[in-house]
Amino acid sequence: MSIIRDLLNTGYVSKRSDNLTTFRYTADGYTRLGPILSYFELFPIKTIKSQAFSKWSEIHSVILAKKHLDAEGLAKIKLLAKLVNAKSDINP
Repeated sequence: MSIIRDLLNTGYVSKRSDNLTTFRYTADGYTRLGPILSYFELFPIKTIKSQAFSKWSEIHSVILAKKHLDAEGLAKIKLLAKLVNAKSDINP
């Protein structure tokens, strides 16, 4: 996980409090997610998660453009957010 953090040059790695053998990479700040987006543009996800990433990336763009501050932009984010993991077991 530390190698991933160093590759992306953003975020941090921590142990999960509920499991001492599980680590978590957390990106820190919406404006600092550019390296993650760039990485996945260079090396596209080849699974069903590519659809979720595409929607997440669109949400990111809306927020950076500050379009989430109006009703139309916020509605777009809400719709996309529901679709990000629509096929996941954790999102009924």
